[in-house]
Parts: sequence; structure tokens; C-alpha cells
Amino acid sequence: MQAGFLSGGLDLADGRPVTVGSFFKPRNFGTVILAGALLSVISAVLDLLSLPGFLFALLSFVLIAVFTFFALFTIAFATDRGLAPIDALKASFSTVRHTSARRCCLSWCRVCWWWRACSPAGVGILATGRSRC
Repeated sequence: MQAGFLSGGLDLADGRPVTVGSFFKPRNFGTVILAGALLSVISAVLDLLSLPGFLFALLSFVLIAVFTFFALFTIAFATDRGLAPIDALKASFSTVRHTSARRCCLSWCRVCWWWRACSPAGVGILATGRSRC
């Protein structure tokens, strides 16, 4: 599904005519499926670390979160550039590693903006109390 959306967006960015069908014809479908399978296998192996106990479950959670952060663009590289799954994963790691400071700043700005936007609603809920229907 992500590959279809990316293909439609890439067609739009490339200046090609875009129709509804553009979003249902993913580019490099085979490599995208293999890249998704690779990500699933790696995540499953990391998840197996959580079996022995709480400490290992916490370690597994942290490892999966870090892996997911670094593997964020794997499907995009497989879709756009047609890279093999391992090469797409390497390119994703490289991209995130080189732009992580900017990305962290953006994430913190997003969290702060979300907090600022949701605070009035929280104050309103606290001020009015629970509603009884």
C-alpha cells in the first residue's frame, strides 16, 4: 500500500499525468515486497529477544524502536530507486544517520506544537470535570 502511494506521489513530483490508477500501480513491486519481508524478519528476530523476561522485553522494545527509526525510508528507496532490499536498508540507515540532528529538532518541535495545541483541551476537561450522560 505504501509503495502505491509513493508511486503516485513520485509520478506527481515527476510531472507525469496522475490518475487514481497511478496510486494502484506501484513501481518495483517485487523489490518492495522483498524489502518489506526483510524488515519483518529483522523485527521478528528483535522481538524474539523479549521472551526471557522483563529486562529483555525492554531491550527488545528499544532495539525495535531504534531499528524502525533507521529503517524508515527502506520502502521509499526500494520504490523510487529500485534498490535491492539490503541496499535500500543501507541507504535508509545512511540517510537517517546523516540527517538525524535536523530530524530530532523537527520531531521535538512537532511534539512541542502538539502539546501546545492540546493543552487548552486538557485544561477545559479539567475545569469542567467529567461529563455524566
